[in-house]
Amino acid sequence: MDFASLAPEGSIVVGCVDDAATRRLLHERLSSYTDVVYLDAGHAAVELPEDGMLIAKERARVRDSGWEGQVLCDVRRRGGTAVPLPAEQIPDLVEYDGEMLPCEVPCGQVVSNPQRALANTWAAVTLYSYLSNLLTCGTILHRRTLFCARRGYAGSYPALDVIDEVAA
Repeated sequence: MDFASLAPEGSIVVGCVDDAATRRLLHERLSSYTDVVYLDAGHAAVELPEDGMLIAKERARVRDSGWEGQVLCDVRRRGGTAVPLPAEQIPDLVEYDGEMLPCEVPCGQVVSNPQRALANTWAAVTLYSYLSNLLTCGTILHRRTLFCARRGYAGSYPALDVIDEVAA
């Protein structure tokens, strides 16, 4: 099955992926669409030492990692870009780091990106807010929301110029 049959023009695509390679693939496919709403939610992984041994000086780094995240929105209507693709808003999301797509990882190799349950919850609730406004009112209120689950705050960047564009 090809990508266009999974997500035809005019779709709302929700990306909740854990790696830059998959985000890059979504970016490449969706950048050619003329009508699409693309919502992308994600957050940083917990930074664990490579050798698995946690020494005292690394505890603070591990404790402080994995809490920040984002929800980004892309809106393309009638061939125009009302809100840029997530990778255009935050290029680091698709930066090549030698990472393979999950389907390319050999069966015996463990893929582990430890995550915080609270950060996953914040990403999901924020994404739900975007979807709720889009599906019930036909509007996009924000183009980007950045959050820190540990500190309990989020900041959103408005998409005032496209609020009515999506509904049309």
